[in-house]
Amino acid sequence: MANVGKNIRILRTRKKMTQDALAEKLFVSHQTVSNYETGKTRPDIDTLVKIADIMEVDVNVLIHGMPSQENTRNARIRSTALLAATVIFGFLLFSFSDYMNLLRQHTMRSAPYYLTLSLAFPAYYLLAGWVAMHTAGVFFHIRLFHGKFIPRIHFLLIVLICSWYIFLLPECMVLLADYLGIIRRTRFFGIESAWDFIASKLFAVVTHQKTPFFFLPMGIALWITKPRKSGSQNHTADIS
Repeated sequence: MANVGKNIRILRTRKKMTQDALAEKLFVSHQTVSNYETGKTRPDIDTLVKIADIMEVDVNVLIHGMPSQENTRNARIRSTALLAATVIFGFLLFSFSDYMNLLRQHTMRSAPYYLTLSLAFPAYYLLAGWVAMHTAGVFFHIRLFHGKFIPRIHFLLIVLICSWYIFLLPECMVLLADYLGIIRRTRFFGIESAWDFIASKLFAVVTHQKTPFFFLPMGIALWITKPRKSGSQNHTADIS
């Protein structure tokens, strides 16, 4: 935390911003900003977040300083490799899906094809959206959203994703059972329950629209709303 003031001054200088201009954006006096930069006082966590937003950096940059060129290069290499692996995985998944579709047309056994569409593709689109935003964050310094309701939005997205898989469970089990010849196609619970109704509607999305492409923006939103790194939280207690 000793270098916070120095980091604020470096970032302010790079932005070609005067102390008065920064003070105006923070709604504080010129002397307050000067005290921050000289280390006489330290900004609280809310002020740090505001300064980070003004400087268009992560809070960790204010606390730990700008990452070295080597660290930046390594991060870009890792993110590029992750993006490449995701693209390759997508190519293999789409190829497998095409093969399963041909198999379905020739054998009339559709379970592997629809299971791939309903389970594998949503997971892939989530991964693709997350990886795309992660790569953009590394190369273009896109920052995470923050605010009172952002953690709730992140939690809601996770609930929605889990709900997709949970409610599809009956239809997937019936498909798998039919494919393995265990049972004839019947309702999972034996009756038309609310669960079965929701499952059938969700499965209709897969059947008629082929792939739930809307999981791609959900993956993007998951990255944007993800919790900030614990590094900035661990230092909160040191700020006074």
